[in-house]
Amino acid sequence: MLLWAGWKLARRRTGLVAVPFAMLCVISFALNVRVTATSASWAYFGSHTRFWELGVGALLALFARRLERLPTWASGPMSWIGLVSLLVAAVRFDDNTPFPGYYALVPVLGVALVLAGGCSPARYGAGRLLSLRPAVWVGGLSYGWYLWHWPVLVILPMASDRPATAPFGLVCAAIALLLAWVTLHLVENPVRFHRVFRGRPVRALGLSAALTACAAAAALVATGFPPPIASDVAAPGLRSALTGAADPRARLTELLEGPHHSLPSNLTPGLTRIKGTLSQLYRDDCHIGYLSTSTPPCVYGDRSARRWSCSSGTRTRPSGSLRSTGWPRSTTGSWFR
Repeated sequence: MLLWAGWKLARRRTGLVAVPFAMLCVISFALNVRVTATSASWAYFGSHTRFWELGVGALLALFARRLERLPTWASGPMSWIGLVSLLVAAVRFDDNTPFPGYYALVPVLGVALVLAGGCSPARYGAGRLLSLRPAVWVGGLSYGWYLWHWPVLVILPMASDRPATAPFGLVCAAIALLLAWVTLHLVENPVRFHRVFRGRPVRALGLSAALTACAAAAALVATGFPPPIASDVAAPGLRSALTGAADPRARLTELLEGPHHSLPSNLTPGLTRIKGTLSQLYRDDCHIGYLSTSTPPCVYGDRSARRWSCSSGTRTRPSGSLRSTGWPRSTTGSWFR
């Protein structure tokens, strides 16, 4: 809508549209970096922190005519550098990469370089590779593949009760590619090339708006009426179960390794209320952030005790005040007596 309004107001003056749009992209990128440092998942799924990625593509589209005048000695290396950037991101990024954040620049600018270089095709540019028939075929399925791959990667390992290993992940990706091919021919192309919408962009936009409204309404209804969570019998109290057992160690092993097919009915707090309930660890600001490099000095229990039990075992210490530096701590950064 912003692009449409700017285009109507500025007509052929591309700069008048690009400048405010680029400013919004800068703001979105700054939000992305800031939110990634505190909540990487919210930065990943938030539209406000990912808008700049789509904005880069929109800015490229605005300047496509000018990019066609790029000299081939520049467009060729640009396309290869962009393609290598995508491969580096695909191979090197892992669970320890604070994504999106600054690291999102690697794939986003890589795509931008490939597209910009393709506006002025060079003889030995990356277009020679990307124009091969298999690459073009995968490119035609790429958006459907993108939509299918995540639900398949998440649901299939859980449904088949198999670990999400790399070979099984490749199998899931192949299944998602097959589903993308099916939906391309049964859903995407029949709708896109239907005579009802051909040459009638208003109708296509109307259908898009109606489908978006239906999806938003369904999401709101689902949020207002969450499905019930089934619970089983009450879980035994650990203290009483071990106190009355002839062999406490064997009883503890039995409780830990026993099958659990549903949630116990005596969770405290209840699962439906846990979202608004913070543990003392979070209330005291003792949680270690995603990019934290130091541990908050949070101490719990009797400070005058001579023995302290931590996640790594029990230590004997001289009397006096306890400091977090140099002493073992739990994985949450807290002390437990």
